[in-house]
Amino acid sequence: MLDSDAQSAIAVMHGAALKDSQFYCKFSVDAEGRLANLFWRDSVSLVDYTTFGDVLIFDSTYKTNIYKRPLCMFVGTNNHRATILYGCAILWNEQIDTYTWLLETFLESMNGKMPVSVLTDGDESMHRAIVDVFPNARHRICSWHIGRNFGSNLHDPSIVKDFTHLIHIACRPGEWETHWAEMVEMHGLGDKAWINMMFEKRDRWAEAFFEGNFFGGMTSTQRCEAMNKDIKAGINNQSKIFEILAIIKNTLSRIRNNVIKDDYNSRFSKPVPTTHMWHLERQVANTFTHDMYIAIKQQIKHEKKFIISRRFDFEGSRVYRLTQYEQPNRTWTVDYMVGETNPQFTCSCQLFQSDGIPCSHMFCVMKSEQIDHLPESLILNRWTLDARVQLESQASGQDVSSTRQQMARYASIASEFNDISYFASLSCEASKEIEVDIMRLKEKFEKYRLEEEETMLNVGSSTASRGTVLRDLVVAKSSKGKQAEAVRENNGNNSSGHNCTLCKNSGHNRRTCPKKDDPVFMAAHAQCLATETLSQPMYTISIPASNGGLYIGLTKWD
Repeated sequence: MLDSDAQSAIAVMHGAALKDSQFYCKFSVDAEGRLANLFWRDSVSLVDYTTFGDVLIFDSTYKTNIYKRPLCMFVGTNNHRATILYGCAILWNEQIDTYTWLLETFLESMNGKMPVSVLTDGDESMHRAIVDVFPNARHRICSWHIGRNFGSNLHDPSIVKDFTHLIHIACRPGEWETHWAEMVEMHGLGDKAWINMMFEKRDRWAEAFFEGNFFGGMTSTQRCEAMNKDIKAGINNQSKIFEILAIIKNTLSRIRNNVIKDDYNSRFSKPVPTTHMWHLERQVANTFTHDMYIAIKQQIKHEKKFIISRRFDFEGSRVYRLTQYEQPNRTWTVDYMVGETNPQFTCSCQLFQSDGIPCSHMFCVMKSEQIDHLPESLILNRWTLDARVQLESQASGQDVSSTRQQMARYASIASEFNDISYFASLSCEASKEIEVDIMRLKEKFEKYRLEEEETMLNVGSSTASRGTVLRDLVVAKSSKGKQAEAVRENNGNNSSGHNCTLCKNSGHNRRTCPKKDDPVFMAAHAQCLATETLSQPMYTISIPASNGGLYIGLTKWD
């Protein structure tokens, strides 16, 4: 902390950029030269977003720093359905222009890759910024926040239960609107403004309006909430920015270590097939990660609930109509496009379009067609074991930027090194051997980095030139306790919150001032006060003689 908190945070960013050529940081300053907004992400986050950035969870939290600035995080899920972090930001406020700056900066840092879907907590300023910056992304409000809003505005548990059911019910939009009207009429809520407001934005929170929109099985921002909880365990409302950076770095290390363990378990331990479609189940186990295998296995098991009621044959395709045992009124339609190598399936439930996994209705048709392997058309790459490695082949085309090709190569090499690191960690001898080999490889390939990397670092400011010294943020006011002491310490004041009115220094008041017994200082001070004009009319001065000594007293002007 040789410099200010803000300057120290930027210094940390520059240090990270020296070690990571793909590290990205951008900040803005206010009119007084104070740090306003700060965004950062590292190279691993870039690879993760390039591979898994179809669904973006965006949330902010308070009480994580002494400035009361919101801490925002961009979160997603990997092929294990585990939480991954794409980037972090500390913002000036939660206004539309601030969120717009953040989303534009995020998009710039990710080489312009747009998300398919975005999940938020329902903040209206956030929504308007998303519409401006991500115009083609499907925006969804967290179902947990919607349920909590129902509880806080309706109060009656029976009414809350009926309306909460409308959050998750899977039906056609027209049917949903009929159910809503019936519920409103039943409970006499038609004249409530909040109810009408929720109905106006129903397409942003009701499950019925998201059919066919890919969200990877996510309906809430609880992943962000869980990460907020982890970060808040290490910081509090007394923390400064440079302390927050360290905590987030440690949290990232723990998350990424868990990803390595998940990769290893999925690659080197295979479950034993137990379902009636064991050929298909074995292929699923060898293709997908453990978490996705479990999800698809549940669909295979549920296939036994369905009955094919009718079949229609067309040229090159067949259409199956399915019903459910003991529920003949429920029907689904599966289109089977016959193909020799890669047959196509489309189901009216649209689970594959929403979650990226084949549904039980498709497995029912596969059993009828005697298909014993999962078609490639039903294998979504983002859920497979080799999702990160496959990025390299996807980025090999001539129309893809060199940066993305570089990140694809990085992802492929990093995936292999994950396995090597785990094997080497099993014994001390192997660890020492790999350390020697890594140092040798670093020296060998350092020349490529020097050829590509120039002296400029990827840390920039949108409103400040390089070399600008940033002023600290303004500490949020507090009335008492340890937080008030921290505020006074950060602002450079004494324990009482004021400087000495005599010598103007901190750490004491005029009654304990060491200068009050210095006659030379007191005489100069008296002369200064005596010659002051009425620009400071609060006090006047009197200088009575006392046995040849000098006595100085201050009395109120009135």
